[in-house]
Amino acid sequence: MHSNCQYVVFSDRAYNAIINESFKLHPNETGGILLGHILDNGCWIVMEVLPPGWNSVFQYAYFEYDERFVNYLAQSVATEYEQELSLLGLWHRHPGDNDIFSHTDNDTNRTFAELNIHGAISGLVNIDPTFRLTMFHVSHPLHYNKVEIEVGDSLIPVDYFKLKHYPEKGLNPMPPTHREITEGVLPNEQNGITLEINDNIQKSKIIGSKILSFLDSKYVFFLISLISLVITLFSQHLYNTAKGSAEGIKALYHVLYAKPGLDTFPVPYSVASFKVHFFIDCVWFFTLLSLLVALFVRYRKTLFAFAKDIKTLIP
Repeated sequence: MHSNCQYVVFSDRAYNAIINESFKLHPNETGGILLGHILDNGCWIVMEVLPPGWNSVFQYAYFEYDERFVNYLAQSVATEYEQELSLLGLWHRHPGDNDIFSHTDNDTNRTFAELNIHGAISGLVNIDPTFRLTMFHVSHPLHYNKVEIEVGDSLIPVDYFKLKHYPEKGLNPMPPTHREITEGVLPNEQNGITLEINDNIQKSKIIGSKILSFLDSKYVFFLISLISLVITLFSQHLYNTAKGSAEGIKALYHVLYAKPGLDTFPVPYSVASFKVHFFIDCVWFFTLLSLLVALFVRYRKTLFAFAKDIKTLIP
């Protein structure tokens, strides 16, 4: 088998998916994952192109995959075929006529190339103003070789289009048997129990994934910022209401600093006013800090990529 890709053949469905995704997100960057086969004559066949996922980052000069979505979908789609598909590489769009990989692209392509002894393929799409796809074979250590592309189902062996289950195995194929029915339980009852358990497990997994998604660091910090802001505004409102009255300030001081169950000692108005104002300033600072952390966590990859690009421009 050739160690390098000689040319790439796209199925009609795969090539159409790249065009559709590029135009759908225009003018922002987007991309996808390539699945297919590697032949022993150096031909790489792309059967399927996966979308990048709901939680991807689409910007004019930056793109980031939804890794959890892509990993799951790749496993699902690859096993639908009688001859299961392999991970071949990826593609993404660049703005304007820029058909040169960035430093961030190099890191991503290197990662994909390391997954297969034959390397990977990586495509760049430009719309300047017409659609243009440029394909490269990526070897390891990192090296790019531009390769030709062809498109058409007629160029691909018919056997590669055969699906694993239907229609080859009929309309209602039997599932694989993993265990025998428990003795003393009727088949219908056993099936009912199994379906109920599987349904509960599935619901638990869905709830768990939603909780984990919500507890993602960027959402946690945004939530902390929101709670801090509410506390700050409420405290500021109480302070503005009470600042004309010495008793009001002292009462607010006791609410913020007094220990439950213990008598509070008399405190001078100046001390009470200072400590109340200091508390409000601290909460404002914590609110702004948590908001900045949340924004950093959300856009850290964009910032790192921008910093790398800036660094390359500095002599």
